[in-house]
Amino acid sequence: EDRRSIGSDGYFTVVDSLFGHIEVIDRPIGAYRVHGSNWGPLSLKFSLNDLQKIVQDQNSRMEYLANWIRRLGLKADPQAWHQRNWRLVLMRYCLWSFDRSYSRPAYAELALSPLRSGRNRLKDLAISLYLTLVWLLPTKPSQEMARRALGFTRE
Repeated sequence: EDRRSIGSDGYFTVVDSLFGHIEVIDRPIGAYRVHGSNWGPLSLKFSLNDLQKIVQDQNSRMEYLANWIRRLGLKADPQAWHQRNWRLVLMRYCLWSFDRSYSRPAYAELALSPLRSGRNRLKDLAISLYLTLVWLLPTKPSQEMARRALGFTRE
């Protein structure tokens, strides 16, 4: 397991729902000291290096979760999780748009990924159409649309 990319609290948030119901406490119950380079996602930029880190982190989290699911005697399918995660597929597309040595996800993989989640069909369809535009546009406008869809505020 790649323990460096998940972070200490990340271990709990990846597998917590496997062990029971999760409750929300809607008030501060602790403090978190932000310093140096531990700004979390706020320190990330829409760049090749940061996208590589995020994709690697997501892959590590999925593998960690899959290992726990298997330990509990259940079937885990990380490949299916990848196919349903439109943000991760879009990040892989962005990696390709920054560096052509990366593999470009197939159009169907990108456009159909939101529809595989099965949550909100209308919203998923809108996201699918948005991803189709990302696919069809030239590199610069495509990257800008992807940056916005992924929630990056910094370039």
